[in-house]
Amino acid sequence: MAFGQLSKASGNQEYADIARKTFDIILSKVNNPKGKWDKSHPGTRSLKNFALPMILCNLALEIEHLLEKDFLNKTIDTCIHEVMDVFYRPDLGLVVENLTRDNKLSDTFEGRLLNPGHAIEAMWFIMDLGERLNRPELIKLLRVSQYRW
Repeated sequence: MAFGQLSKASGNQEYADIARKTFDIILSKVNNPKGKWDKSHPGTRSLKNFALPMILCNLALEIEHLLEKDFLNKTIDTCIHEVMDVFYRPDLGLVVENLTRDNKLSDTFEGRLLNPGHAIEAMWFIMDLGERLNRPELIKLLRVSQYRW
């Protein structure tokens, strides 16, 4: 994010290149974020984590001047879907931190983990996107009292 904003403020292409390359590396790790440093044992529960879609909601906007418009819109749509349709569980009124690879709750320690800071931050990003995209239904949805952030 910092290199993206620094490139915008300074006009320095080197900073833009660093920001874009870093963003591309992040996206390349969507299906295996920790790579060789993943601590899970092969063949055991493989979980999908909330951190990446949550932060991409904001990161994409911070470097939007470096992204093609269609790609930016697709990334934003994917992030909104992941946050609001996958990790938010309306039956629980909660945003969960980890799900199984097929988007189901995991009856494990990691599956029961909640991170209120991530949930609040994600809703802030979604509200920003609601304003930016002129989608007041997103903002209204987040203000409904059934949400227990």
